[in-house]
Amino acid sequence: MTSKILENILQSNKLPKDELDGFFKNFTGGPLGPIILSLVAVTLLMESFSESLLQFFFLSVLWLFYILYLKFNERKLTHITTGNSIPVNKKIIDVLASDFKLIPIKSYKNYHEFGVPFLFGFSGHKLTLIVVDNEILFNIRNIGSLYRAPYFFGVDTYKTWKLITRIKELADQK
Repeated sequence: MTSKILENILQSNKLPKDELDGFFKNFTGGPLGPIILSLVAVTLLMESFSESLLQFFFLSVLWLFYILYLKFNERKLTHITTGNSIPVNKKIIDVLASDFKLIPIKSYKNYHEFGVPFLFGFSGHKLTLIVVDNEILFNIRNIGSLYRAPYFFGVDTYKTWKLITRIKELADQK
């Protein structure tokens, strides 16, 4: 991490590509499932037409587009307005790290990466926090294991909501 990379992140409002962006891991965990289901549905539809198979095909295609949408937007940063200065926002991150038992991965100036414990203390998500004046930039991504889907069936939403709510609570206390 360099000052130039950090500046580019702030200008683009998007994280740079990292170890979570490998093609094979993302392809097998992302669109491969819906593509296979779509092909199965098409071959079954060719043999005998039924409304339930058509619905199955439609849902698998819809799932594919949903995964692609999530994949293209997963590196975007969310802005959490705190109204606090940079040193106070750094203290908020320190408290957040101790409250959620976050596992430090990388830290550079105002850029912090943490592993978010999921099961048995193992990281299930990668949390990126960037401290700027009056706000904290936030991004959370599923790490995965053998493959990596850009979602985790509601766990991402719950973890995101929980972390953002706690950041806002801490910002109001300062």
